[in-house]
Amino acid sequence: QSAMSYEEDQKFILNTEKKLALKEGIKLGAREEKIQLARNMLDDGMPIAQIQKYTGLTQEEIENIK
Repeated sequence: QSAMSYEEDQKFILNTEKKLALKEGIKLGAREEKIQLARNMLDDGMPIAQIQKYTGLTQEEIENIK
């Protein structure tokens, strides 16, 4: 069983942090896209129930977009 050197350990930690940040950024981007979609649907007069169905946002989230 080989142990990582300090430098290898630091690189591993940095890469892990970068991967987590990327995943979080993707989540935030997807959420922003859902919000924009809901905003467009509201502008077109779609019912909140349909917007919930297609975006996965809650009624409260949709109402806060108005």
